[in-house]
Amino acid sequence: MYKQLPVINSRTLPTPALAGEGKATDKANFSALYDRFAPILLGVITNIIPDKAASVVVLEDAFLAIHAQLDQFQPGKQPLFTWLLHITRNTAIDALRKRRQILPGNLKLSETGEVIRVADPGAPADAQQTALLDAVLFKNCTPQEAALSLNIPVEQAQQQLRLAVQNLRQRSDV
Repeated sequence: MYKQLPVINSRTLPTPALAGEGKATDKANFSALYDRFAPILLGVITNIIPDKAASVVVLEDAFLAIHAQLDQFQPGKQPLFTWLLHITRNTAIDALRKRRQILPGNLKLSETGEVIRVADPGAPADAQQTALLDAVLFKNCTPQEAALSLNIPVEQAQQQLRLAVQNLRQRSDV
């Protein structure tokens, strides 16, 4: 699932002056820290989240988290790069989880104009679509007869049937 990370040579490892002995709280040290490690960490994020724009946003979030946790860094416990990599990777994985929770396919516009979440985008969106599919496929009704039996306009029934069939096609393609 994840690509193998490139080997990091000794030039990419931090120097104590760059790390500010673990206290890079002033702007110059933090700016140097960003300049030195941002390209490498962006590569790590891009391996997790392929979308470039989203990767840059996650990199920004990672450096905000790094800045907030700078006082927790212990130079004797682990190298600075390992610590930065850990925070960045966790930030990227959290962002990926959030993106997977809110996919455009899981959202539907209700009749009142509100956006609601649909449990399974491949299944019929509601009971009305299920009832329409049952009537047309298993009870040999026309869309007009199915619309009359459900007391809905014919155009709405046709639209709901179209959506249900599209969802079933997408589900069978996967």
